[in-house]
Amino acid sequence: MKKLSANLLILIAIIHSIFGIVIGLPYLKEIAQAGFFNAVDPHPYRMAIVWFLFTGFVLMILGQLALSLENIPNSVAWSLLSLSLIGLILMPISGFWLVLALAIYIIASNSKMKAVND
Repeated sequence: MKKLSANLLILIAIIHSIFGIVIGLPYLKEIAQAGFFNAVDPHPYRMAIVWFLFTGFVLMILGQLALSLENIPNSVAWSLLSLSLIGLILMPISGFWLVLALAIYIIASNSKMKAVND
């Protein structure tokens, strides 16, 4: 179950990053045309796409870390749940639903494993 959760997190990160590249392509082109160095600030759309893509890569790193763990700690799952709920309040039409589902799955899986081990 842990491996499935970690791979789902990596998949969400990949989807997030691909979506960001597709949607943010005009701004990424602007950054490239500006020569990359100091090409983001003070342009709000450029900053948004950079942070959007960085978030995707951080999720990938978290997923890779989760693959190396014996199980994903409940503290991580509850953090994902909290983040996704805040994200859903701010942006109901978003990919935060995927993170919410994954967080609930991890919490339920950890509860099931705890019940089996007790």
